[in-house]
Amino acid sequence: MHILLYERNAYNQSDITNALKNAGIKISTFQYVFKDKNNDEFFLSSFVKLLKDTTYDAVFSINYYPLLAEGCYQTNTKYISWSYDCPLDVRNLEDTLGFSTNYTFLFDKIQTCKYIDMGFENIYHLPLAVNTNRLDKIKPTPYHFSKYGGDVAFVGSLYESVYPELTKILPDYLKGYLDSMCETQLLLYGCFFLDNTITSELLDSINKIYNKIYPKENFHIIREELSFTMATQITNYERTRLLKMLSLIPNVKINLFSHNRLDNTSIINKGTVTYLNEMPYVFKSNKINLNISLKCIQSGIPLRALDILGCGGFLLSNYQPELLEYFTPNVDCAVYSSMEEAMDLTDYYLKHDEERQKIARHGYETVKRLFDYDTQLKQIFNIVN
Repeated sequence: MHILLYERNAYNQSDITNALKNAGIKISTFQYVFKDKNNDEFFLSSFVKLLKDTTYDAVFSINYYPLLAEGCYQTNTKYISWSYDCPLDVRNLEDTLGFSTNYTFLFDKIQTCKYIDMGFENIYHLPLAVNTNRLDKIKPTPYHFSKYGGDVAFVGSLYESVYPELTKILPDYLKGYLDSMCETQLLLYGCFFLDNTITSELLDSINKIYNKIYPKENFHIIREELSFTMATQITNYERTRLLKMLSLIPNVKINLFSHNRLDNTSIINKGTVTYLNEMPYVFKSNKINLNISLKCIQSGIPLRALDILGCGGFLLSNYQPELLEYFTPNVDCAVYSSMEEAMDLTDYYLKHDEERQKIARHGYETVKRLFDYDTQLKQIFNIVN
């Protein structure tokens, strides 16, 4: 089998590449930076020529790219994509998603069912994976514990959303309505209602105001964009508020690994860490590691949660329906359904070292058994045939 692999600096690029090689698959790679994911005539013509000049059994990419789908469709080449983005960050997605040559794998079951219900075929649900073999070789030393270690760690963006800019010019009644939707969604776990409450009438009202204020901009926001913008703002609320709440626990120091900062005497701003070479030391060196999912991930298990478990770290995660399909709370990890519960769980497990360490070990064994890259890729190629 000969696979053409698109490389675009994805977090799990090297893990997937190595897993493909371990399966005995011949790989050719190419790179390209899209200025516009939907329109690039130079790329499309070059890509089609490449596929015509060399025979490939399939093209493979991490995340979905419409121009790859278009080129594969024109040359009758199978296009496999496996996404860790949710939702798919593609405007006018429906224009290409239905191509018969597509094999699109999504880690969020609700998102998968949404597209299937819309009539799209060749859309499949597949959880993400973790490379425990690579992570097992990473052994923290006293230096690493000193540099990265602590009581509680969070790795990730705090999401500086464009939501404040988007809503500041709206009338108070309309901004208040959107704000109340955000605050309500913040309190709900396992139920994402924004898509259903952003009606066509609401969008029309917002777009009319934008067009009146900026008549030359031809600005038009669609439901998916508004929903995602609100979800990122809600995620900002949850991450910042939860970190500040946890900092109130006496004698607890929190490590924040992010390009964002929080001004708090109990929160130590450590800056960013690299995915492959530094992040594993964080998860192996902190007593509790937080997964606070992007709010629009409705059911799936984010890559970050698997990374923590694969490092043998103790995972404290917000409730995600699929997380509980594979992992048992207080056996493999800890799961909260409110920020108050997260605070209680953090306080409890920081005081019970032996129990916390036992749970971390069990979670590692579970993720190693169920979420191996070789296992997940076999599922992909069994479906693609």
